[in-house]
Amino acid sequence: MRLNAISRSLARLDFSQHFSPIRKDEVAELGLTLNELSVSLARALADLESTNARLREDVERERRIDAMRKELISSISHELKTPIALILGYAEGLLEGVPSGREGEEAYLAIIVDEAKKMDMQVRDLLELTQLESGLAPLRKEGFDLGDLAAEVLASFAPKLAERGVQPVLRRAPTPVTADRLKIRRAIVNYLTNALSHLDEARRLEIDVGTADGTASLVLFNSGEPIPEESLELIWNSYYRVDGSRSRSFGGTGLGLAIVKGIVARHEGGCEARNVEAAEGRPRGVSFSLRLPSG
Repeated sequence: MRLNAISRSLARLDFSQHFSPIRKDEVAELGLTLNELSVSLARALADLESTNARLREDVERERRIDAMRKELISSISHELKTPIALILGYAEGLLEGVPSGREGEEAYLAIIVDEAKKMDMQVRDLLELTQLESGLAPLRKEGFDLGDLAAEVLASFAPKLAERGVQPVLRRAPTPVTADRLKIRRAIVNYLTNALSHLDEARRLEIDVGTADGTASLVLFNSGEPIPEESLELIWNSYYRVDGSRSRSFGGTGLGLAIVKGIVARHEGGCEARNVEAAEGRPRGVSFSLRLPSG
């Protein structure tokens, strides 16, 4: 009766029951064989479930990659229409001799070169974003100080900041991280580029870097118009504009914050934007933060 109960459990894929013989005969041998069968079946079932889980992950990953591939093609076709049309139009103008004199020709050529550079930037950013979202972008992690990296990026922006009359403030404490230095640098560059595009007449730009509760953080504040609350989560989407437009005068590709989000997500961190009300000694503005595992 005990062997029969164990056999029924095996039939239901319940491998928790085991036979404990109290005598040495054929019945005991059969019980021990059932125990071995139970262990083997449990191991085989676990391996099968593990394989199925990996297969599901692979299928889901392929679906994500396929969806991103389609989105990439759609985005490229949409975003490159304008520069392609401009390049084609000005090139045809040159062929037909529309501009008069060397100065006119150079003006046409300058526009063609400028639009080609914009196309190149669009394609590079789209490819980088796709690699980040698909998990195909490799991370070359190394140890460095996040505050030192922020200072390095600020130094590279010195000419642009001086041109705008901005005197940035950097407050930092020792903030060691282990991450892909180039990618984190790209995230900070994108934050700074975005901040400079939205600075108001107060020209306040502040960066705070530090560590708390095992998390390294960088918070960049720029004075300017607040972001509508309904847009605070949407600004991380590709090509999203707060005003709903896709103005080329903005100067970017519309992918800067989406790339930041992708970079931080690959490092198992987080990013956030929030409005900051005016306070004593500080105008109103917007702060963008990124968080990374410390150490």
